[in-house]
Amino acid sequence: MADVLTCSQECENTESSYRCHCTDGYQLAANNHSCLAKGPVEPYIVFSNLRQMQRTPLTGVSGEILFNTNTSNIIDFNYRKETWVWVSHVTDTNNAGRVEYRNVIQQRYFNNTGITTLFSTTDLEIVALALDWTTDAIYIAAYTTTTKKSSISVVMDRDSVLPVVHAAVDRIVSLVLDPRDRLMFWTDIQSVLPGQVARSYMDGGDVTVLADDVGRANGITLDYARRMVVWIDAGLGDTGSGTLQEMTYTGTNRRVVRQLQSNNAKPWSISIFQDFYYWTDSHRDKEALVKCNRFDTSEVELIRQKLKAPMAVKIVHPLRQPLPDTLPCVPANCSHVCLLSREGAVCRCPKDLILRDGWDCVARTYEAVCPTCPKDSPCVRVSGSKYDCVTKNTTPKATPGPKEGKQERTVGISWWIVLVIVLLILIFVLIGILGCQKTFRRNCEQCLGRVSEQTARRQDYTQISLQATRTVTDDSIPGPCNKKESVI
Repeated sequence: MADVLTCSQECENTESSYRCHCTDGYQLAANNHSCLAKGPVEPYIVFSNLRQMQRTPLTGVSGEILFNTNTSNIIDFNYRKETWVWVSHVTDTNNAGRVEYRNVIQQRYFNNTGITTLFSTTDLEIVALALDWTTDAIYIAAYTTTTKKSSISVVMDRDSVLPVVHAAVDRIVSLVLDPRDRLMFWTDIQSVLPGQVARSYMDGGDVTVLADDVGRANGITLDYARRMVVWIDAGLGDTGSGTLQEMTYTGTNRRVVRQLQSNNAKPWSISIFQDFYYWTDSHRDKEALVKCNRFDTSEVELIRQKLKAPMAVKIVHPLRQPLPDTLPCVPANCSHVCLLSREGAVCRCPKDLILRDGWDCVARTYEAVCPTCPKDSPCVRVSGSKYDCVTKNTTPKATPGPKEGKQERTVGISWWIVLVIVLLILIFVLIGILGCQKTFRRNCEQCLGRVSEQTARRQDYTQISLQATRTVTDDSIPGPCNKKESVI
């Protein structure tokens, strides 16, 4: 008997009753139980059937081919960038004439333009893909073609990945993210059943098993409004009963949504929107797109049938990719890839580069390699060419390497030389000014002495001249007053 919900999203207990509420972006329907998306954006379903990506409305009354693919059963999207991302399995012939099986991650816009190859490999078999729509990081679950062991990695560039989860993982088959809480969830089919549902932070930290008694859980999705993990399980055996189950992000309040008959069902992928669960059933008798109502799970509806091996399914709507309140990777300013972590965000580098100063990926110029660091302890340069693992709270300020240090010392010495030269020039100028003042004073005194002497001589000469002038005037120069009369 499956449990039945009373409210679509949030339920408030009141005196002798209850009241339903909806999260941001939704509004309560007229029945006071369901939550409907606000706004004019119409949701739709996208699913793959190995050769094509098809689109259909939630009612399934019609459909259209979006684009053809090359044996693809893995797809995701970035709604705000309006891009599809999918995995194609390609068969190539190498230079030696040998056949190679290549996994290629490709991208194209919603308007079917701008096809780009993001990653290509012959060493990994990609089985799941998930996009971080806040940082554009691409997460893949893959197993190596040699060891067959699974890992979760982040695509770094066209031909390299960075493993973030590889311990205690047997074979991951589905993967989903919630950047708001910086968490990722996956289903892991063990080599010996039962399998697991597990989670970790998106940098691979704090791996936690939420359920260890699941069967072939091929599909997993998240109910972002209620923060619930939802997965579809084909059962523990060929004749066992499969289930559609859900639980909280912490593994509590687990419940069975609906029982599935494994002998007539082969669930592959699942999504959710508003009050309905949607999944693909690739059983040869159905090959259908199926949905059921969370308030009444006793009946399911086959909204599309005879789809020729339907695989991945996604509900496309902005509420299927909610944004967090803050974006930790913006202030982190990573030079290459930013991963969300427990603390917020951490920067990571491609395999040929090393992380410097916590954010910058630089060339490996020093023969110094960090030991294996824990996920929350990045490798940083602590002195010269020495690197070590340090936690975020105790990360010392990185010191420059030999070349940078030499350059800094040279610059420092140059400034000291310039300063000394300037001081010497000022001292010489000051001494010159003082010397000039003393010489000027002495010269001025001599000059004033000569002027005084010349002035005195001029005064003496003037007096002598005046006396001579008086004598000549009184006796020698006749005039009316000095004229003498004759006496008869």
